[in-house]
Amino acid sequence: MRLRTKNRRAETTSAAAGDGRSCQGLLAFVTDFAYSVTLRDDRIKTTHVGAGCEVVTGYPPHAFHADADLWNRIIEAADRPAAVRHIARLLRGETVPPLEHRIHHRTNGVRWVRNTAVPRRDRRGRVSGYDGLVSDVTERKCAELALCSEQERLALVIAGTNDGIWDWDIATGQLYFSPRWKSMLGYEEDELPGRFETWERLLHPEDHDRALAALRNYLAGRAPTYELEHRLRHKDGTYRWILARGVALRDAAGNPVRMAGSHVDLTERKLAEADLLAAQIRAAKFESIGTLAAGVAHEVKNPLQTIVMGLDYLERRLPAAPAETRAVLQDMRQAMTRANSIVRELLCFAATPRIELQPEDWNALVESSLALLHFEIAASQTALDLRLADGLPPVRVNRQKIQQVFVNLVLNALQAMPAAGRLSLITRLITADADLSRSHPACREFKPGIPLVLTQILDNGPGIAPEHLPRVFDPFFTTKPVGEGTGLGLAVVKKIVELHDGAIDIRNARQGGTLVTLILRAEPKAQL
Repeated sequence: MRLRTKNRRAETTSAAAGDGRSCQGLLAFVTDFAYSVTLRDDRIKTTHVGAGCEVVTGYPPHAFHADADLWNRIIEAADRPAAVRHIARLLRGETVPPLEHRIHHRTNGVRWVRNTAVPRRDRRGRVSGYDGLVSDVTERKCAELALCSEQERLALVIAGTNDGIWDWDIATGQLYFSPRWKSMLGYEEDELPGRFETWERLLHPEDHDRALAALRNYLAGRAPTYELEHRLRHKDGTYRWILARGVALRDAAGNPVRMAGSHVDLTERKLAEADLLAAQIRAAKFESIGTLAAGVAHEVKNPLQTIVMGLDYLERRLPAAPAETRAVLQDMRQAMTRANSIVRELLCFAATPRIELQPEDWNALVESSLALLHFEIAASQTALDLRLADGLPPVRVNRQKIQQVFVNLVLNALQAMPAAGRLSLITRLITADADLSRSHPACREFKPGIPLVLTQILDNGPGIAPEHLPRVFDPFFTTKPVGEGTGLGLAVVKKIVELHDGAIDIRNARQGGTLVTLILRAEPKAQL
């Protein structure tokens, strides 16, 4: 018995030792500890902490019993004011939310803890202390901070990019549109519902089926990538060209569960491509017309000269011809004069001269061109309003060709206005930028920031019929009565302007009449 008893004691001792080792092993994994603070005269009298404090802080319980201020000292200095306010509220008997702050572990660097405490009252209702639980939340806090950092980084990328960002939860149909995505289409951040149907409703009718088919093919795995050019309706009713790119997140079975991507506004590029194509078509058209015009002019010139010689012969041989015969001969000569004029304009239009350019005082060139039309302006009783900007830099031009441009444009304006009309001519210095390109598409070739001289000619005539505006520069197009115009004047003007690498635009003015805008590159003043 004794032996057995002794063995039992040994077994008990061994078991107790084993339990102690097991308990110590468990304590190594404890990340919480309870504490209790007792007050006397509103000051801390005693502090009792649980055994787990050594894992959380690195300090054993007796260290806190011996040093009532130890806890305050291990709190990160930047977080200490918040901890002081937290305790002050407890001492006032308030129920406070948990406080998360940093502490300096005795051997393990800075750790994050969550301190949850409640006030304790005596029989008279006075705060006699507080009890709490401290938990180590370092891993969770670091994960949150890392996530927050990633979110901030993503937010900065989204804010800094000129692209629109979208994120589609395929299961729920929820679709996030970034502020830039919405602003591309003229909307404020709170104006478009975050639903897939929103994007679908904005699709251009001609692009609707194609866009949905492209999306379905990608989600079904029939297309390796998702990249789509399509049109979306702007808030003002127009449509913008958009390049959409995206990638899908799929589950283990390969089914798409989420898709995100970007939107790039291609409208300006599309317009530029359309302008370039139109310009190429016009160039080919003008080249063919020019070749034809040159051939016709050369072929017609000699027969016309023969007819003129015949008229001269008849007028010499019939000096005393009846009045009717003389009238017929006069009509024939006028017709021949007009035919010769058409031939000259045809040859001028067909020619592609290499012109010599020299820096010129632009305002002086404008005034000299108007001087050539002095009698026409006076005869029409037109009031001339000149607003020429001071200090304009010179412009590199061919003086004779630019005078031809002004004479043609001013004569057109005089003929369009009633008697005693008003003609305004304005010059000023501008700088090429995006606004200029939008208001004058022909100016897209000017690099941003370069100085330009802008000249505008405004009449108070009836304007140009809207359906005729797109054709004003077409060769042989004219709205003048038969016999009063060849339809080559503005075509020649445009050709001259293009030879100067300039731009010209004709449109109806808001206040009525026709507005012609001529833009040429400015030269440094030192070259004049």
